[in-house]
Amino acid sequence: MLKLIKWTVIIALLAGTAAASWYYFSEKESFPNILLLGADEVEQNSRHSDTIMAAVIDVKAVKITLFSIPRDTLVNYGGREMKINTIYASVFIKNGHAAAADEVRKEVERLTGLSIPYYFLVDYGAVEEMVDLFGGIKLDIKKNMNYTDVAGGLYIDFKPGIQKLDGKAAVKYLRFRSDPMADLGRIERQQKFVAAFLDKAKTRLSLDKIPKVYSIIKRNLKTNVPVETVLRLYVAFKNYRLSDAWMLTLPGEPVSINGVSYWKTDARETRTALRKLKHLKEE
Repeated sequence: MLKLIKWTVIIALLAGTAAASWYYFSEKESFPNILLLGADEVEQNSRHSDTIMAAVIDVKAVKITLFSIPRDTLVNYGGREMKINTIYASVFIKNGHAAAADEVRKEVERLTGLSIPYYFLVDYGAVEEMVDLFGGIKLDIKKNMNYTDVAGGLYIDFKPGIQKLDGKAAVKYLRFRSDPMADLGRIERQQKFVAAFLDKAKTRLSLDKIPKVYSIIKRNLKTNVPVETVLRLYVAFKNYRLSDAWMLTLPGEPVSINGVSYWKTDARETRTALRKLKHLKEE
């Protein structure tokens, strides 16, 4: 019964009912930061966290910063040096989604010094369904994107210019890896996509779409965020444009160790970036 009441409230809020918003929330409050993970199935029963992004939330200033972590970031986990996205893959095999996401969350806390108690984990299958549900998404593609992976069944061919992508094309856009900028180029596309998609979803969400959205979320989303926190976040940021969010990438440089490419973080530059975040919150 309690769960039914919670979802009744969220439907009212998402539909834009001002009275329900006023009743459920009396004042603004602080929210913890949230780790956003995008999982890609590379083979049966295997997952990699190809998108790793911390949403740094400042309710008082009504501001969100998306702090991206390159998937090739070099970490020391369990006494072994590895890429950060390998943590998710290895833990997932033994203990499943929740444990894998939580281990990546803790590692991102260690890398950044941020407190990140929550995570959202979404499979690329959900991205495809959601983009189609909201009628596609327009993105400005900056250059030719050509890539073929016969074994993985991935064929990408995008021309420069503003294009409207359906769900399948959007996933290809996110998965594209043949880029001179390597993971940095991929991160830039991920940040652009997240902002554009969430902005469109807010404008196109309606009561008739809510059952379908709920079905997609139930099948594809893993999270430890309480429903009440999701509701409060929606109310606080329902008029906020994610395209105005500040975009950051974990500072560092590409290195090669024993023939393997990694992203080696720069601790000093990371501290500088975090100080800028704090400064923005104080303004």
